[in-house]
Amino acid sequence: MLKAIAVASFVVATTVALGAVADGTGPSTFQYTCSNIRFEYANNRASVQGASLQAMCLRVDGVAVASTLMLPGISNQNGVLTP
Repeated sequence: MLKAIAVASFVVATTVALGAVADGTGPSTFQYTCSNIRFEYANNRASVQGASLQAMCLRVDGVAVASTLMLPGISNQNGVLTP
């Protein structure tokens, strides 16, 4: 349970930070219309390699759809995540 909370906190903190950096307009808002938000790293599947953010997100008509955003180029530089 504690691990799940830590992972969820990391995902929210990371996506808020990425949203602010990506377009310079401020924090992300996807968390208001998406659920089951998770971070995944895969390097053993041919179709998906690297880091991704995955969630079930609502379309404008209210239908939930699976969505994935690849997060390319993230590295650990002496304990600091960098693009």
